[in-house]
Amino acid sequence: MKTTMEMTRTFHPVGQGAFYTERFDAYNRGTFTIVYDCGSTTLSKKVMGSKIKEALPEDSQIDILFISHFHADHINGIEALKKHYKIKTVILPLLSYEAKILLKVAYYLDQKEESSSRLPYDQFEKLIDDPASFFGENETKVITIAPVEGEPHIQEGLPEAIDISQTTRGKTFASGIPLYPFQDINWFFIPFNYKQSERRKQFECAIERKGISLGDIDTIDKIASQKQLLRRAYNSIEGDLNENSMILFSGSIACRNTAHCMGKCLNLFHPRCHFYYCDHYSINYCNHGQHRLEADSRIFQSGCLYLGDINLNKGDLVEDIGTRLKFFLPCLGTIQIPHHGSKHNFDNSILKLGNIHFAVFSFGKKNRYGHPSASTVRDVVLSGPIPCAVTENLNSMVRQLIGYW
Repeated sequence: MKTTMEMTRTFHPVGQGAFYTERFDAYNRGTFTIVYDCGSTTLSKKVMGSKIKEALPEDSQIDILFISHFHADHINGIEALKKHYKIKTVILPLLSYEAKILLKVAYYLDQKEESSSRLPYDQFEKLIDDPASFFGENETKVITIAPVEGEPHIQEGLPEAIDISQTTRGKTFASGIPLYPFQDINWFFIPFNYKQSERRKQFECAIERKGISLGDIDTIDKIASQKQLLRRAYNSIEGDLNENSMILFSGSIACRNTAHCMGKCLNLFHPRCHFYYCDHYSINYCNHGQHRLEADSRIFQSGCLYLGDINLNKGDLVEDIGTRLKFFLPCLGTIQIPHHGSKHNFDNSILKLGNIHFAVFSFGKKNRYGHPSASTVRDVVLSGPIPCAVTENLNSMVRQLIGYW
């Protein structure tokens, strides 16, 4: 018989940002904790620090920190994370030389109301250029994930998996390689680094017309010296300059495990109406504040797909993801809606993957971007999954308890 394990998955209420954790307790093997992104532009640095400190038991360590990309609202809590917990391994997207420059340009120019909670420029530059030094070479192992390459093919069986504890620092893995925390438990973390370069090409053309190449602005100091020219070029393109987005599947291939979501999941169409789902009961619908509970003996799949800020509207991206994860899709039950529910990043065909019952939106209640988009919420509601709104309100936290036997 397989080792008994329980896992708690939490979508933490940090507003406009992302902070998600999974804490595994394998009874004869100890605990294992992962974090996917850690940042917020809604909360002050002090409040975010308190949220991070309270997120896990005091003696916890973080076995893997996954960083999807380097926008402030996904990384500006990492300093507090380092302060309160030992981080054993960091897994992040492998960046090209050009991608690193673009991230520095965007970070320097995109100074708005959230600037007080941002990483200092020198720390951001260190995180991009030398993540091993940023996290502490003697304390944290840094692993990078290479961009997705080639045409996807359907995997007939379980791909060769890697024991994360046996990996060496500085290693680069191909996208789609399953990583596992426990040898005798069929639970895997599968990261994919998707690269989208269209905006880089637009920006390069804009600055080259002014006689500047990317190599001329490869440090924050050089960017500062060309600030006005770069700002005009930056404002001339649509969207931002982030090229890489690392998504993550976390789940099992043993579909006997069950998920019990004990948190509140806000119905965005009726703000005062809440969905509850626990044990063998689920809410089928909510109409003008009236709840209806019905007995339900279905097993809800416990896998989760974290999508960060990826743009699902690019080409056949959803089809590509579905093909590469086809072997694991029967166990997919929860999805994090990308980019806080922006309509520009959403393709509702993603909801047809797996057996999705919960769709999680993370956003600040008073964000200036209009997230989540009404069309995105509508697509989710009409497709069937329960929409879960995670804001800065404490009672919007979504927590799932996963049992494995």
